[in-house]
Amino acid sequence: MKKYTIIATVLLAVVLTIGITAVILEKVNSDTLQTERPEVTSTGGILSPTPDSTEICTPSTSTENAVTTTPTAEITSTVIPTHTGILIGATRYPTMAPTTAPTAKPTEAPPKDLENIDFSKKTITLSAMKDKYKTQGRCPVKTFTHPTTGKKETAVLLNYSASAFSVKAYCEGTVTMELYTPSLWNKDGLYFNVIVDGVKISARGNYKLTKGKLHTFTLATGLEKGLHTFTIERQSEATLGAVYVHCVTLNGEIAAAPANGDYFIEFIGDSLISGYGILYPNASEGEYSSSQESSVYQDATKAFAYLAARKLNADYSIVSETGIRIVSSYGSRTMSKTYSMTCAQCYDESSWSFSKKADAVVLTLGTNDNVDVNKGKITYAQMKDGFKSFLLQIRTKNPSAKIVWAYGAMGNGAKDCILTVLKELGGEANGYYYVGLEYNGDGGAGHPSVAANSKNAETLAQALKKIL
Repeated sequence: MKKYTIIATVLLAVVLTIGITAVILEKVNSDTLQTERPEVTSTGGILSPTPDSTEICTPSTSTENAVTTTPTAEITSTVIPTHTGILIGATRYPTMAPTTAPTAKPTEAPPKDLENIDFSKKTITLSAMKDKYKTQGRCPVKTFTHPTTGKKETAVLLNYSASAFSVKAYCEGTVTMELYTPSLWNKDGLYFNVIVDGVKISARGNYKLTKGKLHTFTLATGLEKGLHTFTIERQSEATLGAVYVHCVTLNGEIAAAPANGDYFIEFIGDSLISGYGILYPNASEGEYSSSQESSVYQDATKAFAYLAARKLNADYSIVSETGIRIVSSYGSRTMSKTYSMTCAQCYDESSWSFSKKADAVVLTLGTNDNVDVNKGKITYAQMKDGFKSFLLQIRTKNPSAKIVWAYGAMGNGAKDCILTVLKELGGEANGYYYVGLEYNGDGGAGHPSVAANSKNAETLAQALKKIL
């Protein structure tokens, strides 16, 4: 009997030892996982990993859940918010969950004859819209060969930073828009805002183009019957690729075009108004890159030029390119040589009409030219002469506009030169003005942050309000 008691005791001890060991190992593994998991912070309702001070989090490159497709002659990608990802070409990119649909009610009271509207589903091409749409920026109308049908189609191009397309419609349910990209020159993506009834919808990663020829953006679903307004705005700059807006599919009919703003302002600049680096390090809404210079961190609609126009209820056109100079060549271009072209950055060197005359033209250039003076690539005298010549070129194209040089957001190296040129041209008496901006280098590659751009937008808007 004693023998069996001893055996039972030994067995019980072994079982207890195994159980305790398992608990300890589970706790260790749990602690290890908690240590390796990135910290998550909440920003504006969107959860995003907190980047390390020396490294930016990047999306996983694992192919475990990769989507494969059978190769076809053309790639068609549907861009639509999902909870698990967004299918673009043959790659699944992580996205945030879409926000709640912002439009429970139409933007305006429905007309008395709403019952006369045909609410059947239809695809309305740009040519069928005629003049029932509105654009912001230099948005030429061009023809292209549709990659699916092979037919010649008409489209409006959204080339430069913050260029936009807006349309109003009596509709209900789901609204989609087809875009065509002949080629994109940037692997990190080309980003857009989608605005429905004045409200930006979803996270920015849901409206991103990469490879492909045709793309379908879902602008809204579940809309109540009535009059709605839809706007698509380009965040990324022209050098990343040309974008054609071809048609809209909806249940309803196109209405009259959105109204014009109180002013028309043209902005001419470089990286500052292209929104370069503005979203770095943690304002990119869940989109990440290992490079702070990536298009992931670029958004012209967060930059001070666009924001100032919005504050003034002004229509706008932004002509800009990161790194461009007035005098010294950047690549093969200078702003003085390409300003009169439709969009040299997208290889459209046709002459721009300037048929819509600006109330004000705002320059934000000079920083890059001054860098080249410091490097000995050009002389101070060449910079000064180039500045004056370019201002006179702008005056020729915009004879009655107020010409405003807004400067200082990345330093004041060229300030004295700018002030000298403005004075030599007659200053405010002849319609030439200077607005000083506040320096900030907290964004990507030493560029101003979102907060700094917001502050400079207010400064510029207040100055323009007095000038106009």
